[in-house]
Amino acid sequence: MSGTVREPSVELTTAARLLLAASLGLVVLSAAGGVVTGDGLLRGVIGDRPGREIALGWVSLGVLGGAAALFGAGAGRRLWLAWFPIAAVTLHEAASWFAGDAARTATAAVALAAVVAFLLALASRVRAVPIAVTHAGMLLALVILAAGLLFEVVAEVNRVGAADWVPFRAAGARSPSLSLMAVVAGTAVAEWRLIGHRPAVTATWGLAQTLLFAVGWAALLVGTAADSLDLLVGSAALHGVAVAIFLGRVAPGLPGAPARGRRCSGATVLFLAVHMGLLAHVGWGIARRDYLELAQVPGWLTFAVDQVVFAGVVLNLLVGLAAPWSRMAFWAVNLGVTASILGRVAGAGAVDRLATAVISIGVAAGLATLLRSGAADHQAASAVMTTDAGG
Repeated sequence: MSGTVREPSVELTTAARLLLAASLGLVVLSAAGGVVTGDGLLRGVIGDRPGREIALGWVSLGVLGGAAALFGAGAGRRLWLAWFPIAAVTLHEAASWFAGDAARTATAAVALAAVVAFLLALASRVRAVPIAVTHAGMLLALVILAAGLLFEVVAEVNRVGAADWVPFRAAGARSPSLSLMAVVAGTAVAEWRLIGHRPAVTATWGLAQTLLFAVGWAALLVGTAADSLDLLVGSAALHGVAVAIFLGRVAPGLPGAPARGRRCSGATVLFLAVHMGLLAHVGWGIARRDYLELAQVPGWLTFAVDQVVFAGVVLNLLVGLAAPWSRMAFWAVNLGVTASILGRVAGAGAVDRLATAVISIGVAAGLATLLRSGAADHQAASAVMTTDAGG
């Protein structure tokens, strides 16, 4: 024994562990591919289509893992909450790489069914207790995730020419919806870890925060349908106000939060603040008519917005739940994400590639920690069962 006291892990159900482990494993694969190709971790979100699917996989499974942890779902015989989404998302990713349009459409529909089933299972858990702001936020995030997958199915159907029945451009609504989903899920988990569950009926500002996210998402969908830049800017403004309310609600809880919750959740709060600043910068540029359409927004700025949300927020969600005491995982992920953004802004591809390698090391360390803690908890549970049987 070294004398170092390790802080206890988050109480994770088996389903939460499986989902988090699958998500972290996909991050390692995606980061490794980004290092080899030089495209970085987020090739999946802003690059060619096959890469985008692997990003959807780790982001989606990570949010589902966070939801299972937050709700305490997926224990005992309810392991289908993990295996169904993992199998569905993995199948969809394999189809996106190796199969044709029909297979991609079918597997996207299966992934959608898995997320909807997961969402309904979680919704049933809050019927007997007062719903908290964290619960409402996470349920909204899952609704947005399901809608994003629906947009993917519709986009696939339209691409192959089988139908053209969607009233708006599904592919255009999908990516910003998933970005918002990551933000909403990140706020829910960070709030849970910092200030706990606050009943929605008594948390007026928390309820306003959730409603602003929902209304902003509706404005995003309508703005996409109407190709209205003003509505899209209004949507971003509503999201910015919601994030500002979140920051005001949780910031006072940072000093008194447990160290294991404060570290990654504090980083999430910081990245969300940066995200709000970047959105404000884009909105100001549009208001000044520097950008007459979203396509005119500089590539480095688009990358920074995506990297802050998908890497900064989601990876801190994952590491904070999977390995909250691992300083190596925390620092490697956050320094890597920061360096990646700065490297891309400066046009230094070598820095971005090195930063992606650092991120992969941190995530791998978090995954190893999660697997070790899961094995230790399993051994402890087996020992208790053996003792009880012997008694």
